[in-house]
Amino acid sequence: METLLQALFPCARSIFRPRARITNSESKEAAMSVVKSRRLQERLEQLRIRAEKNHVKQEQSILFQIPGEIRNTSEETFILRCISAWYLETLPTKPSQSLPRTSALHLLSRTSANLLMHSLVFDFALTEYEDMSRAYERETYYCRPGFQAPRTMAVALLRTCKRIWLETYALPFDSLSINPMAFAIGWDARRPPEATGNTPFKIPRSRKLLKHHWDALNSIHLFLQGLTEENLEGFFHGGTSLLEKEIAILPSTLIITVRYSDWLWWESSDPLFLDFATIRLPSSVTRLAMELEMIEARESELNDLLNEVFTHEDAYRWYCKDGEHLRIVHPDDPWKYVTTSRWDGPTKFDGQTFNHHPDGDTMPMVVKTVVWERHEEAWEPTDDP
Repeated sequence: METLLQALFPCARSIFRPRARITNSESKEAAMSVVKSRRLQERLEQLRIRAEKNHVKQEQSILFQIPGEIRNTSEETFILRCISAWYLETLPTKPSQSLPRTSALHLLSRTSANLLMHSLVFDFALTEYEDMSRAYERETYYCRPGFQAPRTMAVALLRTCKRIWLETYALPFDSLSINPMAFAIGWDARRPPEATGNTPFKIPRSRKLLKHHWDALNSIHLFLQGLTEENLEGFFHGGTSLLEKEIAILPSTLIITVRYSDWLWWESSDPLFLDFATIRLPSSVTRLAMELEMIEARESELNDLLNEVFTHEDAYRWYCKDGEHLRIVHPDDPWKYVTTSRWDGPTKFDGQTFNHHPDGDTMPMVVKTVVWERHEEAWEPTDDP
């Protein structure tokens, strides 16, 4: 990990090299810069230790105000988080104690770049990735771009030392609030091997999450074998354990992927259709994106289906349990906001061949994404099925 980070961020080497070696070839100016940087790091460590011992509670933070040149930027967030992690905000704020305000601002100005680099490196190290050491077989129903292996995060980095944990413990929460967590719903063969069921707690990764982790989860990505009320509502309300009943999963964004093999009667190349009129989403959902996948040979059929959806927009709205509904973004010109992606998928699934698939090992796939967003016009529930 250290070698990879140093290769990607050459200027981050000082993070992993606390005692820099100065050779005879280095200039006097460069040597002084290294010495100053080392003294600065030592001073920060002294401040952190003192803060831990004193446990002084500040009433108003004036010691570590952000310099004007970086105010109102994303760097300010990075720096404040690092200062908080190092207990620097607990230092006395009176000018007669500790460092005077001018010295503190000078110190922060000089360290802002280093703190920002810390954050960039740790953000990179704790970014979710595919663990290709456990790659899926290509000819499965669930192997696809972005999901060719179980997705994971190098949280072991947080256990390296106390300082790293203090500085980075919040990053996984940031990831949960930004990046969607994916789940596959369907038969055993349609789910990755690590998923043992169709509820959120049936994969090892989610079983490790606590309530405050679920509360931070803003976005969920679902792969549905069948767009049905049982599958979708059952995911959010189908738990039977005490923990599942206590935890409410309330995402604001929902991504639903209908894979080529998820369409009803795809094996016999039957006509495409969508029907989600009876499904009720959690009241927290304000945005829904549907990824509709089809083999490229049937792309025109997918376009015809979307034209039907756009023409009769009022018949293809998503309704929530609170009576609100989601409607297609910009219904006056919906095709302008449809995104399209392509990839080469397998012609066989679990070793089985199909007459309408081409010869060879690959066939082009097309994915079209349509977005619905919450509309405040109320929907009155009825007793009709």
